[in-house]
Amino acid sequence: MRRRAPSIAIIAALSLALACSKQQPVSSESPRAIASANSDSAAVARLYDDVRTLARSDDCSATADCRVAPVGAKGCGGPKYYIAYCARTTDSAALFRKLGELEAAEKAYNRAHNVISDCSMMLPPQPGMTAGRCTLGAGR
Repeated sequence: MRRRAPSIAIIAALSLALACSKQQPVSSESPRAIASANSDSAAVARLYDDVRTLARSDDCSATADCRVAPVGAKGCGGPKYYIAYCARTTDSAALFRKLGELEAAEKAYNRAHNVISDCSMMLPPQPGMTAGRCTLGAGR
């Protein structure tokens, strides 16, 4: 038994030393591919910002003026989420043009970068209103 104890300690020490000396795996993507992914991601992020700017949810006087719109594109399809807006204070045509641009850009990004998602189906929520601001209510 005494001979095995030092042998086990030596094997454990060597295993630990070898495990710690291994290099981290290098990304198989080229710097150009990484730069492209970052650029694509930034473009999609700008479109999300544009959508949030266009979708005015404030200054609404009645819940009947509140609407919801699908935003973005999941890897498996369908919107990422919904946004509430007031049809009375929002340029709906401009909003839906931008939503279309965002959906197309995000679908292209998802395909190009093999993005996956949870594939859950989101039903549009009912629009609501709190203190003159359109909100997302309960899902249908």
